[in-house]
Amino acid sequence: MKKNISILSALAILLLAVSCSKENNGEADLTPKSITLTAAAPIAIQSSNEFGIELFTKVTESENKNLMLSPLSASTALTMLLNGCGGDTYSQLQGTLKYPAEMSISEINEAYKSLVGQLLKVDPKVQLALANAIFYRNGFNVKPPFLATMSDDYKARVKGLDFGAPSALTTINKWASDNTKGKIPEVLKEISGDDIMFIMNALYFNGDWSYRFDKSMTQKLPFHPDGGTTVNVPTMKGEVGSKLARDNGFRAIEMPYGQTNFTMVVIVPDES
Repeated sequence: MKKNISILSALAILLLAVSCSKENNGEADLTPKSITLTAAAPIAIQSSNEFGIELFTKVTESENKNLMLSPLSASTALTMLLNGCGGDTYSQLQGTLKYPAEMSISEINEAYKSLVGQLLKVDPKVQLALANAIFYRNGFNVKPPFLATMSDDYKARVKGLDFGAPSALTTINKWASDNTKGKIPEVLKEISGDDIMFIMNALYFNGDWSYRFDKSMTQKLPFHPDGGTTVNVPTMKGEVGSKLARDNGFRAIEMPYGQTNFTMVVIVPDES
């Protein structure tokens, strides 16, 4: 019988732009907090970035509409799966995730545990939640070392469920809703008889701008979507701290959140 292990991600991103006077914002602490990296962490971060860019590129090739994609969620869930693989399957998935062949799974897990643990509490002005879970069918033999790694290194909720009972679907969807603060109330509509495990990741982000926009300056300005049409949309305006870049074919702006440990980078193509 065919057996399915499914990867599910729940993503909720809120961009909070609060009205604030320049006087009140002038004394804000914008000193980023230092993060201590393990020896393997820089390589793991670079690998994750390369995987994310490739994933986004491939997804956009087949999508012709707005989309939101979290490479971190995908990388995390697939790295959890990597812990349960062996042989050629392990090598192929390791290559897909861009991890070097000489990098051990314990180094990857250690880098994830250390980095995420610090990111979750690095900035009091940013709400970041990154949750993991393993839900498996009762009776399916899951090796204890795998479950121990999921619990210890990935802080995953691990639970066996009766997949034939309606309560299993309720449990899984409630987990997604709880870990996205209700923004994603449902990730599954049904569980098939072939499903034996769900590897889940939920990401929630809500941050204040480091340099806040004055709401009274927001006005409707022309926006030009694909197709040659023009629509007027509410557009924030103001003098805010940011980094700008321009190169052949694109322009970019980087805007920080909170104490500046987190930033948003917006990249737009040139009109040509």
